[in-house]
Amino acid sequence: AQFGVLFTIFTLGFGAGQFFSGYLGDRYSPKMLMFIGAVGATAANTAFALSSSMAAFCICWAVNALSLAMGWSPGCSILFRWIPKKRWGLFMGFFDAFAFLGGIIIYPVAGFALSYFSCRAAFLIPALLLLIWTVVFLIYVKDSPQQYGFEVEWDEENRTVVIRCLSLPKEQPSLSNYEFEGMYKNSNDI
Repeated sequence: AQFGVLFTIFTLGFGAGQFFSGYLGDRYSPKMLMFIGAVGATAANTAFALSSSMAAFCICWAVNALSLAMGWSPGCSILFRWIPKKRWGLFMGFFDAFAFLGGIIIYPVAGFALSYFSCRAAFLIPALLLLIWTVVFLIYVKDSPQQYGFEVEWDEENRTVVIRCLSLPKEQPSLSNYEFEGMYKNSNDI
């Protein structure tokens, strides 16, 4: 019965979190929302591993669900800013596949931790891996091409893309005001 309670809490928390993260993702930095969600999931899993009461498990699992829900809608928002509309289907397929790949990878990791260490390690080791991935995400992901200094114009009707580099970091001043214009003949070119 206690597992049923935890599964219900997770499902309700994840559903509510999807709604709120979509709303917030349109108003604030999707990258920061995903970062907050990843840190929240790391903290919730760590607290879950260190807890010993059902009440604490329920609170931690609800926080985990809300935090993990902050990945999908903001992630889609980032993706849609970087990819032309005609390619959204393909890249959403990749995005969704990699989300499931994370689950495929983490279950054996948690199982290994459970078998060779403890039930607490089954939550601590995945939390550590998420924390490492969060740092990589924070360093490399930008909300939009403009944050990298690019101005991108997708012309779906004429099937062209124009990418202008308006300003690069100071260590590359010779590349400022660079412009690239290209045609893509079919949907596989971009």
